[in-house]
Amino acid sequence: MRKTLVASASAASALAFVLVAPGQAGADVTTPLTFGISGGFLTITAPTALQTLPLVGDQAQGNITGVKVTDERRALLGVWAAKASSTAFSNGDTTIPASDVTYSSAVTAFTGVVVAVPALVPVAIASPTTIMGATGATGLNTVTWTGTVTVDLPEDITAGTYTGQVTHSVS
Repeated sequence: MRKTLVASASAASALAFVLVAPGQAGADVTTPLTFGISGGFLTITAPTALQTLPLVGDQAQGNITGVKVTDERRALLGVWAAKASSTAFSNGDTTIPASDVTYSSAVTAFTGVVVAVPALVPVAIASPTTIMGATGATGLNTVTWTGTVTVDLPEDITAGTYTGQVTHSVS
């Protein structure tokens, strides 16, 4: 029995040595990794349904709500400019020139990192005119606003329903 105890004690010592004794470290292995991020598009959306401008004194004035620029280009400090232009308004007999149409904007929401610069003062939109700008646009971002369109009515205006359109663009 004594031999068994000695053998068991020796085996236990050897096992403790194996578990505690530091071994040789293996060589480090490095795995290279990569991934790609694709830039997307710069887009603008606006309501396409017919909007009615109520009369306010000698003007027709109303809002285009929910105009939105989505910037998926993933730029670093990117810039963009949203523009609006108007056609003339006509009832078939009388035409109000596009030069009598103005637009102002107010930011209602944004996401991401972007500094939005609205046209707080009405600007004429007879030709494409900047009505919202952005600077410092980084990564994915959006800006949503309400545009206020005002049509100055001439003194010799005739009765009828006047139709025109406002076009939004971004670049």
